[in-house]
Amino acid sequence: MTAEAIPRSANTADGRLALSDGEVHFLWWFIQDSIMNAETRDRLRRAWGMCARHASALLAVETADRHGWMHACTILYLDLIERGLNALMVRGLFGDERVLRTLHATGPCLMCELAEGRAGGGAASADLLARDRDERQLEAFARETEPHWSALVCRRCTPQANGPLCRPHLIAGHPFDLADELRSQRAHLGYVARHLIAYARSFRWEERDTDTPEDRAALIEAVGWCSGWSGVLAIIGDEP
Repeated sequence: MTAEAIPRSANTADGRLALSDGEVHFLWWFIQDSIMNAETRDRLRRAWGMCARHASALLAVETADRHGWMHACTILYLDLIERGLNALMVRGLFGDERVLRTLHATGPCLMCELAEGRAGGGAASADLLARDRDERQLEAFARETEPHWSALVCRRCTPQANGPLCRPHLIAGHPFDLADELRSQRAHLGYVARHLIAYARSFRWEERDTDTPEDRAALIEAVGWCSGWSGVLAIIGDEP
């Protein structure tokens, strides 16, 4: 089991990610193909996605590259949220403590670990690097859906929030009533999963345009729960 730090923003003073060429290039290739690789998906499951910085960077790059069509991220985070919901259903002797152990990451952030995140832009063109570094489409997506996800921001990620704990803060061991918190977590993840399923279904041609802002907000909620809210909040100007 790897040690997990509480998520902190790694953004610049103006809230932007300031992604390197290597990070943009890696994430571009990641959403094109490797996100579906079985070994990669297993590593993402073990790490519960990516760290707060690179989880929000993944959203930003796919939003910019595909003009808000975030199919890859939606499928990935639906898988992680369903895994989290299954973990929360553990019952029996010492069930609550076993839930917390299951929710710990057992591997590092894939992006942080790989050297490509620190290397140059490779074969990526200057236009691609500029386009995928632009966070305005993710900011617009977050603003559009904010009425639905704002009440679910982790209350320890920012003092203005009063929502359920994100996964990193849940496993951090702060004093709270564990049984009550886990009941709240089950309800929370059940809600997120239902709306992510609806959002994922809307990418099918025969069900296009059936999603709602509440369904799209579930993607923001899923990233916030898995990795902490600091990255997304910083991008929209509400850095904790």
